[in-house]
Amino acid sequence: MVRALAGRLTGQGGVPPSRLGKCAMARFRAVRKGVAEPGVRLILALLVACLAGCGESANDNGTTGVDSEPASASGQLGPADYQEFRPGRSKSEILAAVRYRGNFQMATEYDGKEVAAISYEPFGGIYRDGGCEVWAIFTDDKFEKFVHPPSWDPKADGKRIEIGDFTWLVRPGESETVSIADLETETKAKPSPSSFDPGLTIVWLALRPALEHAHTISVKKNEVLRDRFNAARLKLGMSEADVQAYFKEKPVGSGAWKGGSYALYGSAESYDVNRDLHYAQVLATFADGKLCGIYSGWLLPGGKDGLLRVRNGSVALSAGG
Repeated sequence: MVRALAGRLTGQGGVPPSRLGKCAMARFRAVRKGVAEPGVRLILALLVACLAGCGESANDNGTTGVDSEPASASGQLGPADYQEFRPGRSKSEILAAVRYRGNFQMATEYDGKEVAAISYEPFGGIYRDGGCEVWAIFTDDKFEKFVHPPSWDPKADGKRIEIGDFTWLVRPGESETVSIADLETETKAKPSPSSFDPGLTIVWLALRPALEHAHTISVKKNEVLRDRFNAARLKLGMSEADVQAYFKEKPVGSGAWKGGSYALYGSAESYDVNRDLHYAQVLATFADGKLCGIYSGWLLPGGKDGLLRVRNGSVALSAGG
């Protein structure tokens, strides 16, 4: 990650500074102030040349090491993972093959079938040049297709959705299939903006050891909660007791919705990692005591914000909603 970030700063492509999280970026900007003086340009040029040419590089898709990551560690897919997603193959087999990577979004029963969506990031992820996001749709626990993630129209959708409303799942479920080849063509067609910033680059060189150390600690802590609150292992039809047994703890919140009850599992802990990597809360809905719906992913981010989004039988679509 550090190498990729350095590449981004030096105009070589890679992960943008925001990948480090808000706290790290605040430190970046504070030290950066007044650094880019003309007198340091020559030194900077030499440092940039060394940084751009030294050390190991990421794979072509920017996913160095995903195969050796702990379970549930990220949402990225490497080239070897694409073949695992074959239409008709069971969800459990695919998830085991990719070590439960992915960001679980939603699941419910629709039109007599169980439907679930898990988002993935091929080609290095959404914060890398050439990266993107795709949703995998599973029907009756079998992979059906890849689709583009749903778009959000605040004017049309409002600020909150009622618990039990799975329109956000139905939309992509009824969308046209998109292949990995299609996604690669689309991402290659997008222009890669030049982002070389001399001041930011020299600050990065100065702060790199401290930022890298702090980020590594945050990532490791976050990985534990990503796996702990990975809703992909839940199955519709489980009892409330079964769900609680899976999480090995009591819900942090509960209440009623028009079709039954709900339980919110998660934590107020927040880590200095980017939102696509951050763990998410899990909102389980029950009807007649059986699990009938699951919300997680971008709708319920980890930390206090995600917990506060659930209120009065509805969920905010964004912070402060």
